[in-house]
Amino acid sequence: QSSFWIKTVHEFGLTWVLFPALLVIVNDTMAYAFGILMGKHKLLPRLSPKKTVEGFVGAAFSTMAVAAPLLNSMLNKSGDAAK
Repeated sequence: QSSFWIKTVHEFGLTWVLFPALLVIVNDTMAYAFGILMGKHKLLPRLSPKKTVEGFVGAAFSTMAVAAPLLNSMLNKSGDAAK
């Protein structure tokens, strides 16, 4: 498995490894925040009792809102380093 990551970093650069990881962090954090602050409707109570619809929707919109600017920022920084 480590050879897969080394090959991925080598072929695509560290940006394409970090970008999805950062989106997962944003998604989890915002799901928690929206769920705590506004969560009223349970999403799947038998599967995960604390998950809420508000947390799910808030996380989805937050992740989409962060994705493009984050990628743009990461690509600009990696492009500057290459020059």
